[in-house]
Amino acid sequence: MSNRLAATQGLSIKFLGSIHLLSKNAAGENMQKAKNIQDQFVSNLDVMAKLAERIKQYDMLLPLQIPKVYYDVVNVEDRWDMTNPQREIVDLSKHWGKLSLEHCNKWQRDFNGYSSDIDHVSNVWLKDLISNSLDPELKKQVDEKYRLLDDYQKGGISYFKIAVDTIFKMSSMAEDSLKSFMKEFGKQGLAKISHENVRTIATQMDGVAERLADADKLRTEALIQYMTGLTICSVPSFKSVFMNRLTELTYLDATGDVTLSSMSSSDVLAKIKEVSTAAKSIYDHLHVGNKWNLPGKPGVHANIVNKCDNCGALDHLSPKCPKPRDEEKCKKAREARAQAKRDAEAGGAGRGGRGGRGGRGGGAGRGGERAPWNNDNAKKGANSGVMNIEGTWKMNCSKCGWNESHTTKYHDEQQRSAASFKVPPHHPFWLMSGKIHQTAGVAGTIAALPGAGATATGSGGSMLGSLTGLIDRTMTSTESSEMSSFLSEMRNVLGN
Repeated sequence: MSNRLAATQGLSIKFLGSIHLLSKNAAGENMQKAKNIQDQFVSNLDVMAKLAERIKQYDMLLPLQIPKVYYDVVNVEDRWDMTNPQREIVDLSKHWGKLSLEHCNKWQRDFNGYSSDIDHVSNVWLKDLISNSLDPELKKQVDEKYRLLDDYQKGGISYFKIAVDTIFKMSSMAEDSLKSFMKEFGKQGLAKISHENVRTIATQMDGVAERLADADKLRTEALIQYMTGLTICSVPSFKSVFMNRLTELTYLDATGDVTLSSMSSSDVLAKIKEVSTAAKSIYDHLHVGNKWNLPGKPGVHANIVNKCDNCGALDHLSPKCPKPRDEEKCKKAREARAQAKRDAEAGGAGRGGRGGRGGRGGGAGRGGERAPWNNDNAKKGANSGVMNIEGTWKMNCSKCGWNESHTTKYHDEQQRSAASFKVPPHHPFWLMSGKIHQTAGVAGTIAALPGAGATATGSGGSMLGSLTGLIDRTMTSTESSEMSSFLSEMRNVLGN
């Protein structure tokens, strides 16, 4: 029972039905996030990859291994040519478009009647897994078609076939959308893929190519578009490999080479998968060698594509744009890029990047940010660049070494005003050294007030010292820029 529950539990992301169905989850939220047909198709291909992993993990693959040839005879072994070791077997989990529903229903009928008990269990579990992994509206569509089958034709095989035919229906519109997906990648390339992740696009392109090949709609232009997209990349060593391959392919295409022009859909599919395998291997190799050096910081700038602010092209920036300059358009592009950067940085903090490591610690506030007045982590980073060396508290600067005036962050500012510069009051140096950050203007004002001396030496001075100490400790631990700014201003007003 526990094995069946684990094997048939619905996938975390569901197969999506047509956009017009507007399927919602149990909370009433819209499940359909795709903007167009090709987005929906590619999303479902990703789900199919996860489904295939689960099927293999729990040994449910055998029912989907279907002989391609069927003979309408009495003996079941003769019907499926089982004594022939060379018979062609179609893996329905990969090539569901190669076999008709009628063919699959016949296999389901004989599988129900003649399979072993363990294979029958796989068949039952397979149906449960598929059913649990469909969005509610899509499941209604599939169940309506499934109920029309005779009872002896029902099972995981026929249910799988009906589901994939519904999800990946190869209408002329779907065919055009898949071709459009490949064409767009040829124009925009890896630069439009998050972190220029080759594995992500290779998996998607293989899936799209398989669907077109099953319908015999895959042509050599798809191979050229795929290769072109791989050359639009920020990593020169990766780009150069496919530039050479693309040059060779373009030459063969331009000269009408018979080996290229006569390629069938299955031949083009084999070539595309060959390119995907090579691309993933090179991508992994460069990552292992730490040479997948995308511009900008990972997680913040990696999703921001370098392109011309003036015309939007990916092969140059605005200073070298050959088209007439549109200052208003360039300004809007710069503002959009700055906003994208701010959103990425804010998203990183909200996911626990700086705020609380996704909830591992005990001091995480709402949205993964640490609460402003949390003293449990007051000592976090308190010794960063500050140390007592032979009785003297010093700060470390990567350019100047150990000194008594500044850390690396404030090197440039200290160089501009060396005589009067002090690190700000929220700097860990003041808390660790026990020294007081003096603000000349405020301190002088307090000293001039009547009774200031008595206050400084009496109980009022003790209370003031405690208050400033609390503020200093909090400023070194808070992650909130607003709170830090507020405390800094309060500290300056106190003047100690």
